[in-house]
Amino acid sequence: QPEGWVDIKFDYEGSDKEPKSNYSLVLNTEGCELSFSKIPIRISEIHTRLSFENGYFVSKDFSGSFSGGRINGTAEIDKKITDGKYTGDFKFQDISLTELVEKLFKDPKDVSGICEGDVKFYGRGNNINNFTAEGRAKIRDASITEVPLVLNILNLLNLSIPTKDTFRSAHITYSIEDKIINVKEAKLISDTIELGGVGTVNFDGTLDLVVVAGFNKDTFSQIPLIGQLMDFVVDGVSKKLTKVVVTGTFSHPVSTIVALEPFKHSIKSIFDLLSWEKSKKTGKNNETGEAAVND
Repeated sequence: QPEGWVDIKFDYEGSDKEPKSNYSLVLNTEGCELSFSKIPIRISEIHTRLSFENGYFVSKDFSGSFSGGRINGTAEIDKKITDGKYTGDFKFQDISLTELVEKLFKDPKDVSGICEGDVKFYGRGNNINNFTAEGRAKIRDASITEVPLVLNILNLLNLSIPTKDTFRSAHITYSIEDKIINVKEAKLISDTIELGGVGTVNFDGTLDLVVVAGFNKDTFSQIPLIGQLMDFVVDGVSKKLTKVVVTGTFSHPVSTIVALEPFKHSIKSIFDLLSWEKSKKTGKNNETGEAAVND
């Protein structure tokens, strides 16, 4: 859904002997905007080169402004068929987390930070069921606490993190298929607590996540006793860990503490433990491919 006025440069090359012709369009789109009917995203100050190559409509060197930052990348659409295939590869940087959350959820949250990352996507036609993607995102200079999912976990753990100790950074690696976001790795970090999670989030907001909360021993004495904690060595540091299963929806999550089983050797990160928990379900050891044995 584009809006605005453009200056167009049209280049054409062809001949009577050669049935195939090549042409390209260069659009000066400064000040123009692009919005989408399926998602509340609006991109402005767009600049790109559009061309028609071998039946593909190609956008090269796409750039635009979005939520205080920039989006850059390329995209292709096969126009030879009605429900043409499309692919894209985009990078984003300096995106305002505050503006992004307000646009996506239409409910202002007490969050701030700067986002960067990349996403590759592909699909066919206008059906969202055919959309797949994979990517990563990092958030720096953050203040993340007033999010229902995070608050629900903190309340379950009987924790009230001071303002100075709100989650200051985060990162997520994910893929999307069949309207399901597969969270391969997500991490929130503050000075006193680290949350690591894996699982799925449906487009309708339904959650199925496993989250491990980790506390450094030198700060744990300041935190109320919550029970079902176990000692693990993470990054060479002894930490108290507990596991939480999160269901419900993104707006109304339901969290439950579940017991961690002993793990005899040191782990490099919380995600080693989450990987172990996942391997028990499949009956395979992630590192060796052998049957998992309860230590």
